[in-house]
Amino acid sequence: MEELDIFQVSVTIPAMNIRNIILALAALAFSFWLSINITGCATQRLNLETSTTISKEKLVKIHKGASTKEEINALFGRPLDTLVFEKGEAWYYKDINITPLYIEFDHNGIVTDYKTY
Repeated sequence: MEELDIFQVSVTIPAMNIRNIILALAALAFSFWLSINITGCATQRLNLETSTTISKEKLVKIHKGASTKEEINALFGRPLDTLVFEKGEAWYYKDINITPLYIEFDHNGIVTDYKTY
């Protein structure tokens, strides 16, 4: 009778050359970078304080040529994003309902325009 060794396992491991190691590390680094960027997109900060609610009652208090940055900050809180450009500055808001609000200011901090979408 022939004896069989059922625990004998033969594994072949391919030789890793420098090129394969570099490719494996590059793939790992790309995967890490991608996961960080996807997480960053998923966790975009929203200022969800009650002052961030964009309502018709608050929008009628914005007056082009008169409202100041301080008044807008008191109405809506800190903007989600700020853009500085040649004519002045723009603030961008999103509230808990994801309603966008874009407000432009001149160099003196006075509202020149605003839009909701």
